[in-house]
Amino acid sequence: MVQASSQISGLRDGDWFTFDDVDFSCGWQTAVMRFSSMAKAMNTDRSARTRPRHQTIADPLILEAIHNDGMENQIRKQWTFLYHLTPGAWVRFRDVPLGQGYRRFRVVYGNDSTESRWVEVHLDRADGPLVGRVSLPQTDNPRDGRIQIYSEHVGKIDAAATGTHDVFLVFRSNDGKPVGEFEYFRFEQYRGQIALQKNEVKLELRIDGPNGDKIGQFYPRFTGGVEHFRDAVAVLEPVRGTHALTVVVRSRLHEPIGHVDWISLEKAKQPIDMTGVGTRPRLEKGRMCLPKATNRPCSFPADKYAGRVRGSRSPHFPVSHLATPPVLDGRVDPATTDGRPMKLDESWDGSKSKAPASTAWIGYDNTALYITVNTPIGSPSDLQTMNHPWGASDMVEIALRSGYTSQSGETLKLDGWPDGHLPSAFRQAYQSARSTAWPRPSVTERLSARTHGLVNGACRSPPVDSHPNKLPCCCLT
Repeated sequence: MVQASSQISGLRDGDWFTFDDVDFSCGWQTAVMRFSSMAKAMNTDRSARTRPRHQTIADPLILEAIHNDGMENQIRKQWTFLYHLTPGAWVRFRDVPLGQGYRRFRVVYGNDSTESRWVEVHLDRADGPLVGRVSLPQTDNPRDGRIQIYSEHVGKIDAAATGTHDVFLVFRSNDGKPVGEFEYFRFEQYRGQIALQKNEVKLELRIDGPNGDKIGQFYPRFTGGVEHFRDAVAVLEPVRGTHALTVVVRSRLHEPIGHVDWISLEKAKQPIDMTGVGTRPRLEKGRMCLPKATNRPCSFPADKYAGRVRGSRSPHFPVSHLATPPVLDGRVDPATTDGRPMKLDESWDGSKSKAPASTAWIGYDNTALYITVNTPIGSPSDLQTMNHPWGASDMVEIALRSGYTSQSGETLKLDGWPDGHLPSAFRQAYQSARSTAWPRPSVTERLSARTHGLVNGACRSPPVDSHPNKLPCCCLT
C-alpha cells in the first residue's frame, strides 16, 4: 500500500488505514469515498442476490416482505410491502442460514398509531423460541388508513439464534388493530466472518481499530481506469463521541483494487417535523384551499421555440412533382430521391444538432405526398427503440398541417421507429385533423408507411390537392 500526497493506492486484501480522532457527535448518516479502479471484474458476480435472498448467508441478510414462504390469509400484498397484519399474524421465511448468529434485527415499516406495536422473531414455529423483538414507534399521522411515511427500527437478536431455521415474524399490538405496513427485514452484524463471494471487494468502516465495531462498508466498482474517479457511498451506523475511523480492505481479487482519493462524512441526521402532517386542507365552497405555487412551471421545448420564432416567416422548400409514385419498400433509390435534397441538421431551437445530419426528399403526385428520409448511422444495432419513448429513442417524426390558411390549425403528427413500430393512436389523430383541416374529404382515406429504420425510410401522407401551391405544411424531425 502506497500513500501519496493526495491518494492511497495499491490496496489489497487485509490492508487498512486509519483516521484518528473523528468527531461523530453530528450524527453522520453516510460516508462518501472518492475512488478509481482498473479492476473490471470487481463486484460483478450477482449470484448472491438471486431470490429468495433470505436463503443465502450475507451481512446484512435480507428478508423481502413480499418474497416470503407463507403468511396468514388475511395479510395483503401491494407493490413491495405487506399490509393488514392483525395482532398475532405471522409471516414465514424458510431455511434462513443464521450461521454463527447475528447481533440485531432491522424492520422497515410504516405505523400511524401511537399505541404500542412490535414484531417478534421466532424460530421454526410461530410459537417457537423467541430470539428477538423490535418495537415499532409511530412513523406517520393517521390519514384515512394510508401510510405514506416509513421508517426503520432495530432490536437485538439472541446469541443462541444460530444454524439454519425457518424464521417466523409475529406481529403484535395492544389495541387489537392492524400493526402497520412492512417492506423488508434484515439480520445485521454477523457474529462471525462470512466468506467473500467470487470477485467480491468491500472496504469496511470500523471504529477504534481494524478489529473494532463495523459501522458501514463500501462496495466499489470498476471506474474506467486510475484517472477516472467516482463516488461510492456507505450507510453508517449511529455512533457518538470521538473515535478512530479505520478502513479495512477485504478482497477476492489477486490484483490491487484501486486508488482512494478521499473519504467524507456527510448528511447529519435531523428530526422530522411532523407539524401539519395528515391535517386536511381547509375547505371553501367545497374546494380545498391549497398554498400557491412557489415556483413557476417549466415550459415545454415547443413553448420556447414558439417564442424564438414568433414574428419570423416559416421556412419554405420546393416540392417535386413525381411522374411515378415511389415503391414503399424502405429503400432509398433514385425513384424516392427525385428533386432537391433537404438537409436536417438543426435542433428544436435552431441550433446545430449533435446527432448526424439527415437528408430528406419531398415529392407529390395527384393522390399523395411522399417523404423520404435518410440518416447515416454506424450500425442498425446501435438504434434504440425499446418501449418507443418519444424523445428518448431513435425515430422519425413528420408533422403535417393544412397550407390553405395562414392561421395555425390542427397538426397531424406521424411517428415511426426503425423496428417497424407505428403507433395506432395516429390514425385517430388523422381522422380528427382531416375532418376539420384536410381539403378533400371525398377522397378515400389512406395512410400507409413502411420504414426500414432511420437509415432508410419512405412514407406516404394522407391525400392532398394536386395543386403545387396548395400542399400541406410539413415539418420533419
